[in-house]
Amino acid sequence: MTSSKTIRSRLLLIDTCVVIEAHRLDVWQALLSQCQVILPETVVGEAIQVAREFDDFDLRLEHEIEEGLIQSPSLDASSLKIVMARCPPFPGKIDAGELECLAFLLEDADESSLICSSDAVVFRYLAWVQLSQRGISLEEVLHGIGIGPPLEPRLRKAFREKWTQKGFAEALQAGFFEL
Repeated sequence: MTSSKTIRSRLLLIDTCVVIEAHRLDVWQALLSQCQVILPETVVGEAIQVAREFDDFDLRLEHEIEEGLIQSPSLDASSLKIVMARCPPFPGKIDAGELECLAFLLEDADESSLICSSDAVVFRYLAWVQLSQRGISLEEVLHGIGIGPPLEPRLRKAFREKWTQKGFAEALQAGFFEL
């Protein structure tokens, strides 16, 4: 079980889909008040673009970055290349926002960050590089801060576990690592 103290003490990298869903569920402000949030530049841009399709919430990421509620680092191309270099045979396609989140996670020397995602490829990749403990679902984050709205399956712990297990099995079968 993830405790609230554990969530607050870690940097939480969030991908675009999670940003949008947290706004749609009206839990974004609670998440910001309880977590240290990092949104790489690409995720910020993607979230702003996607949010234009919705009328039911106001996305204020730029303002929240200016206020220091969100960190929004940028990474250079060499940092992004490390993601695929760390796992050359990986069979999945990682989009730009996920790539930035993973690159930041791999550069995090003190290992204090987690990736909150709703994309199977993120959890598969983390299993391939033996960092599955650094992936977290929105359900687990919200549970950790005492919120429990109904969530669609891709935002739940069971989804994360399923795709982490699949990634582990793929990597094992490909001979990327041995037991």
